[in-house]
Amino acid sequence: MPGWEALNLDKLNFYKGPPSELRGRFTPQVNSYYALRSSGLFDNFDASVNIKYTEGDKEWIRAGFYARFTDDGGYAFLVSAQASYTFGVFVKDAKGELIFQKIMAWAYHNALRSGLNEVNRLRVICNEDSFRVYLNGVLATSFKDSRFSMGKLYLAVEPSEKSAIGVAFSDLQLREVPT
Repeated sequence: MPGWEALNLDKLNFYKGPPSELRGRFTPQVNSYYALRSSGLFDNFDASVNIKYTEGDKEWIRAGFYARFTDDGGYAFLVSAQASYTFGVFVKDAKGELIFQKIMAWAYHNALRSGLNEVNRLRVICNEDSFRVYLNGVLATSFKDSRFSMGKLYLAVEPSEKSAIGVAFSDLQLREVPT
């Protein structure tokens, strides 16, 4: 995929579709897995992707975008199989390790579909210090934060220590933010 680096290749495969999907199966662990990473750095962008969970305990599986991500941290936008979502920021603690701080706690949203084999579209627009989050085409929230202004964009998968996760990503789009 031009412009993207596939990570954790031993856990991924490309399915020709329809629809074409990047599918992965990830084992339980404490930290996130990365499926894709942008080759370049981005400040302002409009990114969207379809996410479908194919296996796992729906109480413990989630995936989404890590945006403006660097070694010093960045933003996370996640959707769960329970029709909920969250967002926050990764920052370094006193030991220099990245920790997640919620900006918004997990919240149910009626635009999301719950369960396995349900497709949900996550769209995140980052424009300067302004963020807008869309779930299946519905504006779910917006906020302002200026901690991180540029970094890479990741497709991230978060199993838990309790459950493996099967996930399929499709229709990944990355666009310029209109002026």
